[in-house]
Amino acid sequence: PPPLAPPPRHPPPRPPPPRRKNKAMMKDSAVLFALEYRPAYWWFEVWSLVRRFFLTALLLVFETLESCTLYVLFAVLGMLVLEREWSANLDAYLVNIQYTLNLQILFAVLYMLLLDAGMLDGELAAEDTTGLTTLPVFISACLLVFNITLVAAMGVAARLTIAKDAKMQDRLDKLHDQVVIDKQEDKDRFTQAWKKLVLTGGPNDERRLLRTLEQLAKQTAIGGTGKQPTPQQDTKIASVDHLLEQADTVSATFHEQLKAIVKQCGGEYQPGPNKSRARAVEKMENDYDGDHTKLVDIVRASG
Repeated sequence: PPPLAPPPRHPPPRPPPPRRKNKAMMKDSAVLFALEYRPAYWWFEVWSLVRRFFLTALLLVFETLESCTLYVLFAVLGMLVLEREWSANLDAYLVNIQYTLNLQILFAVLYMLLLDAGMLDGELAAEDTTGLTTLPVFISACLLVFNITLVAAMGVAARLTIAKDAKMQDRLDKLHDQVVIDKQEDKDRFTQAWKKLVLTGGPNDERRLLRTLEQLAKQTAIGGTGKQPTPQQDTKIASVDHLLEQADTVSATFHEQLKAIVKQCGGEYQPGPNKSRARAVEKMENDYDGDHTKLVDIVRASG
């Protein structure tokens, strides 16, 4: 076969390893606070501390109740919008919890504004004699029902999330066990194939094979380091959506040609589904710092 194209004269630097696999970075205890958030929002834990300062200690600056209440109202509204837009946490469930808690703070401030304005003094109906339908009681009851419903919904969502995570963990454990078995089987098959080459091949065939592989590795290595360049998509692919479209276009041809090679070698071929957009974006954000060109496993199969 023709030799592989040599690497460029000035190859690009190797990308950093995924965040949780970077041992040097993981030694820093402060890093653990950033790993719960998307890479672009590694600073979000600092923002959480600043937010607490804005809603507690900074209130002492205001001398009147009116100015303090207005400040809290605008601060909570701003934080509500910002955190909803950022959605910084990797766990979507925690994002929703933060949004819900911000809503509760906002409702509490609005309720205090109604109390201070004296808008909760009248009765809903003049003929009422029980006193149970006064406006303050009605609004307070509505807020109580809302909060109970909100907490109940959060509890149900938490149970569903925990059950989903447990199911996924079980699947991952089974997949891990199967991978261990497959690796051992591959190792045994390789050992058998190598013994067969040594026993039935021509003189020094195994040495020629090793020399050929060594030459191929040197041709594709980065500079004189011996390290192989990281596979990467064409830079003309502008976005992850464009990449997924390209994958849909070539997947049929890819499976057809690869299946022919596997069948020719006496193997079995099992095409897999293309990686979904949600999974592609998750991997791009978590492992490749948002670089979609490093996604090289959109079309998948096993053989």
